[in-house]
Amino acid sequence: MFAYCKPTGNVQSDRVANYTMTVDLDHEHKTAFGMSQIVWHNPSPNPVSDLKFYMYLNAFKNMKSTWLKPTGGVVFDNPIARRGDDEWGHITIDSIGIANGEELTTKMYYVQDDGNIDDETVLYIPLDQAVQPGDSLVLNLTFTSKLPKTIARSGYGGNNFHLFVHWYPKLGVYEQDLEGNWDWNCIQFQQRTEFYGDFGNYDMTIRCDQSFTVGASGCMIEEGTIDREGETFKMTRYLAEDVIDFAWCVSPELEEYLDQWEDVDIRLLVGPDHCHMADRYMRAIKHSLQYFNDHLGKYPYPGITLMDPPFHSLRNGFMEYPTFATAGTVYRMPTWFRGSESLAIHEFAHQFFMGVLASNEKAEPWLDEGFVTYYEDRIMESLFPPDESQVSFLGFKYGNTALSRNEYARMNHEQINTAIARPGWEIRGDFKGIVYSKTATMLKTMEHYLGQEKMDEMMKRYFTNHKFTHPRRADFESLAVDYINQHVNAPLSSSLITFLTDCLDSSKTIDYQVTRVDGKTAQLKKVGELFLPVDIAITFADNTTSKVRWEKNTTTKELSFNKEIQSIHIDPESHCFIDLNMNNNSYKKEPTFFKRYLLKGISWTQHLFQSTTFLI
Repeated sequence: MFAYCKPTGNVQSDRVANYTMTVDLDHEHKTAFGMSQIVWHNPSPNPVSDLKFYMYLNAFKNMKSTWLKPTGGVVFDNPIARRGDDEWGHITIDSIGIANGEELTTKMYYVQDDGNIDDETVLYIPLDQAVQPGDSLVLNLTFTSKLPKTIARSGYGGNNFHLFVHWYPKLGVYEQDLEGNWDWNCIQFQQRTEFYGDFGNYDMTIRCDQSFTVGASGCMIEEGTIDREGETFKMTRYLAEDVIDFAWCVSPELEEYLDQWEDVDIRLLVGPDHCHMADRYMRAIKHSLQYFNDHLGKYPYPGITLMDPPFHSLRNGFMEYPTFATAGTVYRMPTWFRGSESLAIHEFAHQFFMGVLASNEKAEPWLDEGFVTYYEDRIMESLFPPDESQVSFLGFKYGNTALSRNEYARMNHEQINTAIARPGWEIRGDFKGIVYSKTATMLKTMEHYLGQEKMDEMMKRYFTNHKFTHPRRADFESLAVDYINQHVNAPLSSSLITFLTDCLDSSKTIDYQVTRVDGKTAQLKKVGELFLPVDIAITFADNTTSKVRWEKNTTTKELSFNKEIQSIHIDPESHCFIDLNMNNNSYKKEPTFFKRYLLKGISWTQHLFQSTTFLI
C-alpha cells in the first residue's frame, strides 16, 4: 500500500465543520456521486435555525449564473456560450437530513444576494429545531457533481483529466459581522471573488478507474481496490486535518515525484510534457518552506501536493487549495524565464494566507493575494539574483519586486479607485494591479522603512497570533499600528501609520520629482497626497557630498547651497518604493559636448572589444 505523509493528529483549529465523504467517479460522464456526513458545531452564543451551503459548480450550469452572465459568453478568450449540454457543470443535493431526525430535502431552496433569481450558487435550508450554542448538528446527504468542460478552475480536459475543486455542498461560515451580529457568511459566487470556509477535518474516500493517478488535499492514508457490480476500481482514502476545503484530481497521465523538507512530504504530479520542470518545482517548494520557516512561521501540515496539469488542461492550473496547489507551464520552458517557479511559489504561499490564516478572500482579497504576492517576490529574489528573478536573457533582466511595482505604477490612477481594502466584487478596473501589486508594493515600502528584521518580527506576530482564526483587516492593522508605535520613533511612526491607512482606503499616490536645478539652488516637488519622509543626496561640482531630509509633508522643497550642484537624488535608496515614477527623482549635470561624446566613444569601443572576444 502506498502512503503519502502521515496525519499529525494535532488539533490546531476549532474544527467547526467536519466532512466524511465517499465519492464514486463516473469518468465517462464526468460525474461524481457522493455520500457525505457533515458534523457542524455551533460556534455562536445564539441558537441557529437555518443552514446555508455553497453550491459553486452551479456557476457553470448555464450563462444565467451571476459568475458567467457578465462575461458575454467569453472567459479567458474562451468562447463558451455555445457549448453542448454535456459540457456544462452542476451540483445537486439529492437527499439531505439530520441524523436520526428531520428530513430536509423538500425544504431547501436557492437564495441570492444580487437579485439574480437564476443564480443557484447558495442553497438555503430552514430547520424546525434550532442548533443550540455549543451543540453539534450531524447531517447525512447524497449529492451529484457534474464537472463542466473547464471554464475556470474546476472541470475536465482531454484524456480523462479531471479537477474537482469547489465541487461539493459546503457549509458557509457562521460568524460575527463587523457590527457584532451573528449570521451565515455565504455569499454567492461572483466575478472577482474567491472562497471562504470554516476549519475542519476531511475524511475522503475516492473510488475511480484503476488507471488513474489520484492527487488530493491532505495525506493519503489508504490505497487499494474495491469490487462493485463485477468491476474493480481504485480506492484511495485521504485525511486532511484543520483545513477549510478539499480538492482532488485524477488523470491517467500524471507522473509522480516525491521528496521531503524536514518533516514535510512533497508530492509533485506533473503532466508528461512538463516533466522537465520537476526539479525546478521541487527546488522552488523546498526553498519556500525554508524561507517561510525563517521569516514568517512553520508550515503546519505534514504534506503539500503540487499538480502541474498537461498542456491540454492548462486552464485547470494557476490556483491554490488547502495543502494542494496547481501550477502551469509549457513544453521546454527555458531556464532564463522563471515564471513557472514564481507561479508555483505564489500558489504555495497561499497555504499560509488562504489556508492557515484563512481570511475571507471574497470580502478582503488583499489579505490573501496581496500578502502572497509580497512573499512571492521576496522568495523569488532570495532564490535567484534579485534583479533577474523573473527574466535573465541576453542582458535583459527583470525582478519580481520591480514587476509588482510596475503593475501598480502603470494603472490609471486618475480614473479608477485604487483603494485596497474593498470586497472583491466592488473592485473595478485593474483588479490584479490593486489587490496583488499595490498591496505588495505597500508592504515592500513598509519593509524598507522598518528594515527587514522588524518587518519579519511584525509579520511573525500576525501569523502566530491569528493562524486558524480568519483574521480581518482590523486584526492586521491594529497589530501593525501597535508594532510601529512600539518600535519606530516619531514622526516616522505616525507617517507610516497614516501611509498604511491611506493605501487601504484611498487612491492617494506619491511621486517625488526634481523639477529645477540652477547652479547652487534646486527645486523639488511632491505630486500626490501620500507622504513618507525621504533623504536627498547631493553631490557638488568639487565632488563633496551632502544629505538632507524631506521630513515634512510639503508640496515643494527649495534647496540652496554655497557651491554648485553636480547631481541630486531624492530617495537614493528607494525607501519610498511606492513612488510612481523613480526616473524623475534625480538630476545630473550633463558634461560638456566634447566630454559627453568622448565618453560615448570610449563606451562604444569597450562594447566592440567585448563583443569580438569570441574570435580570439
